[in-house]
Amino acid sequence: MKCDTVEDVRKAIESYGDSVWRLALAMTRSHHLADDVFQETFTKLCSTQRSFDSNEHLKNWLLKVAGNQCRSMFRSRRLRDEVPLDLRCHDAAVLDDGFDGIEVSDCFNKALAVLNAAEREVVYLRVVEDMTTKEIAKALGCPHATVRTRLRRARNKVIEQYREGGCGEG
Repeated sequence: MKCDTVEDVRKAIESYGDSVWRLALAMTRSHHLADDVFQETFTKLCSTQRSFDSNEHLKNWLLKVAGNQCRSMFRSRRLRDEVPLDLRCHDAAVLDDGFDGIEVSDCFNKALAVLNAAEREVVYLRVVEDMTTKEIAKALGCPHATVRTRLRRARNKVIEQYREGGCGEG
């Protein structure tokens, strides 16, 4: 299966656009940057000559491209200067947009703030996309043990944040 027509790309956007955008939002913590990542990801889909074995393969490829695009943004000097190190959520809606009714609490937003981009990525895929650690490893193209390690480190950071009273403070 190739995405070589406008209709194929439209179907991919309809099927996986929300997942790509939400991953980008979770990693960049910015609506505008998530929009940029979304656009870049689907632009790359239009220009790729890759053939996809299945819809799952296409989804995994899109999530990997989006994650790579986010990491590229973080490596750029411009983004490091623009994006604050802490997550200043005015309300729970910042990460709730597009989640189709899934409530994301302010506590969850603050917990995400203590994680680096790689940890936020695996937490997002595990919690929001409900992917298994093996599915995440396949989607990201990294070893299963790496995914488990990132999740464990993220869990420990969130627990430490909670113990320090990070969720109760505004």
